[in-house]
Amino acid sequence: MKFSKSRKSCRRGLYHILMTSWLFLAFAPGFAQNTAIISWRPVTHDTSGALEVGPLYYNLFCDSIPAFVPGVNNFLAATTDTQYVHSDPMLADSTRHLFYVVQAVDFWGNHSAWSDTVGETSFVLARVKVLLQAPYSADGDSMSTFLTASGKMAHASPYPTSPRSCPNVPAGTTDWIWLQLRDADTGNVAAQGSFLLERDGRVTELDGGNEQLGFVGAAEGDYQIVIRHRNHLAVMARPLIHLGRRGAALYDFTADSSAYWGRDAAVELKTGVWGLWTADLNQDGWVSTADYDRWMLAAGEGRVGYQVEDVNFDGEVTTRDYILWRKIMERGPSSKIP
Repeated sequence: MKFSKSRKSCRRGLYHILMTSWLFLAFAPGFAQNTAIISWRPVTHDTSGALEVGPLYYNLFCDSIPAFVPGVNNFLAATTDTQYVHSDPMLADSTRHLFYVVQAVDFWGNHSAWSDTVGETSFVLARVKVLLQAPYSADGDSMSTFLTASGKMAHASPYPTSPRSCPNVPAGTTDWIWLQLRDADTGNVAAQGSFLLERDGRVTELDGGNEQLGFVGAAEGDYQIVIRHRNHLAVMARPLIHLGRRGAALYDFTADSSAYWGRDAAVELKTGVWGLWTADLNQDGWVSTADYDRWMLAAGEGRVGYQVEDVNFDGEVTTRDYILWRKIMERGPSSKIP
């Protein structure tokens, strides 16, 4: 919602209150397992310090991704109370989570800033940019969206450990991509998720526009980012990146080879632009004859559509994919994630 000027503006005063952890989430005894109580502190004064008069409404929004954009599709309720009891089957599902934000609206229609997001579990936000070798074109400095444009893009993530589905894949999408966060101290996977990769290298949520990626279950801290793709070599960020719940930091894998962990883990797509090596069809960290064997089987069967063995992203498994695999194999790239 837009802030509109009026006789008595309260936006600045509300902003201060809303940004000081004023929203709370609880699961109270006596309520059903699929019920949450969301509560917040009341707004009592406007910018000038005068008491608010007339009714003050609180608009509550809810979604299944942490950095969701509030709007009509995720509007939950409007209330004059400072508490709302929400029942939803998803609240009883350990594999799915809900997140909430609230905004105050005064008598004259002034809207406050959004509250901080609260949810059933911790989360951190990140922004990532990465390019894939096979669909990348140096001339346009972007990746092909042929699979999406031709209707061959998978509507479900190909990564079974991070299942998501997208009934309407955005037009600028190149492919699905899988991101993990490795804990700086233990090296364990702290969180992971399937996201969409746009033609310009931006990794987004399923709307193709939201670059604030939510990693559910991770606490604020230092992480290494791992990127996996169904037919490219996996990579891991060399430096640690600090992630929290606000102001998602950007990690740009396209800017420099030093962004990658390991020797020769990245390929220079054009001068000063880096990306992931293609043709690791069996995801073993090498481009080798084992990948050829997989291509040969798929080509012999004449597979078409969304196929791992479709190295060049044209929707078919043909000798064109073999030629690309052969060129990469002769260069001998590898990328082993510890």
